[in-house]
Amino acid sequence: MKIKTLRFLSQGLFFILIASAPWFDIFRFDYPKGNLIILGNDITLNLASGQIPPSEMFFIIAGKILLPLVLFALFILIVSYRYGRLYCGWVCPHFAVVETLNGLFTKSIAKPTIWDPKDSPHLQPDGTKATQSTIWLVITVLTSIGFAFSWAFSMLVYFLPPFDTLNQLLSLSLGKAPAVFLLVVTTVLSIDFIFARHLFCRFGCAAGLVQSIAWMGNDNAKGITLDKTKAQLCKTCPSACDHACPMRLKPRSIKKKLLSCTQCMRCIQACDNVPRENKGAILHWKNPQ
Repeated sequence: MKIKTLRFLSQGLFFILIASAPWFDIFRFDYPKGNLIILGNDITLNLASGQIPPSEMFFIIAGKILLPLVLFALFILIVSYRYGRLYCGWVCPHFAVVETLNGLFTKSIAKPTIWDPKDSPHLQPDGTKATQSTIWLVITVLTSIGFAFSWAFSMLVYFLPPFDTLNQLLSLSLGKAPAVFLLVVTTVLSIDFIFARHLFCRFGCAAGLVQSIAWMGNDNAKGITLDKTKAQLCKTCPSACDHACPMRLKPRSIKKKLLSCTQCMRCIQACDNVPRENKGAILHWKNPQ
């Protein structure tokens, strides 16, 4: 199975999990009742009610909330130490949005982000020039706002009863506080998705930074590595790997310049698709030593 397909499946399955969690009471906080719901079980967090002694509440929170979170964080750190920001490139929903919108922006403004210095005649791996389209620009902006709204609503139903909230939204009877939440979060996320999505991943994501630091601390960690014996083949290439990188990195750089690499391997795929007589692989995902 191709890497692209595997990443699509892993990203899709994780998104389905986090999007469906509140609807099926897998995990959510019922704000009106003050209860935390985990796997269909109501855990009251209202200490003032006296329903559960504080000592018992401590063990509930520690055992059912904090311990799983700590174990999950530890697992991510162990994986990151060996493989880098694998969570970002293979699971994170935000990075999936980055990739999707980069592709739409390429169709609309001939470059993946508005911050790329100029339109390039070699944005595609095969060297063809990307076109500019007003229609695609409108589609891209509307898609960005649509992503933002769906995310905002998904966040909202983690705190309010999902089905009741959906009915209120459809009947235009949503309360003031939820409506303001939707408006503010949709606006903020729309700005992020349109203007700063990859910049947030590189410089604003704490989870990504922790993974990067763990990866940089391991000299034997796997990563994108250039086969220097075949580097001369890059002379006739339209920098396909650079243009393919969703994070706007230079994949042929040294490790410290790839701090925010998500190990998505799109650069390797783009390199392999470049037409040339010698098809030998130039970029690899391996231990640089």
